[in-house]
Amino acid sequence: VKFLGFLPSPIATVVPYPTTMAAGYAVLINWQRQHLRHQLAHRRQVAQRYWQELQKHPGITLLLDPQRLPDNVHLRVAVQLASPAQLLSLLRQAKKAEIHLSDRWYRAVVDSGSLGYPSLYQPGTCPNAERLAATVLNLPTHHLITPAELDRIVALIKANTYPERQDES
Repeated sequence: VKFLGFLPSPIATVVPYPTTMAAGYAVLINWQRQHLRHQLAHRRQVAQRYWQELQKHPGITLLLDPQRLPDNVHLRVAVQLASPAQLLSLLRQAKKAEIHLSDRWYRAVVDSGSLGYPSLYQPGTCPNAERLAATVLNLPTHHLITPAELDRIVALIKANTYPERQDES
């Protein structure tokens, strides 16, 4: 429905005053509320599986606290790869395999995504955040991630990530 344009973007639609929610969003919110416990359990199971499969894989750092796995919502599971080149290579391989992993959330320190809003951020002022934004990928946990799809995602990541080689000087 959203892709067909029936639901306006809740963030891109500028209004100078409070307004009512589109009816389509009300239906969506009610459905999500009715299925919340199931959705949270599913997201936790998917996050737990990512942790089990990827925690010791070289070239990957899972950016989650294993102690909080049973409690957190896990809208996404963030992983840091060894380099920006490795991240881009993984995304290319995922696209070829028809696995949707392009949800990078933040591609820059301050990022408005496809909306393209200007920013006052000065490049170089937060180098750690810049390095992180260039190497972090968010793995999906939504309800369409079946055990088989999860197997495909994990296998793709394992096959396409590795620790960066250090140049011997």
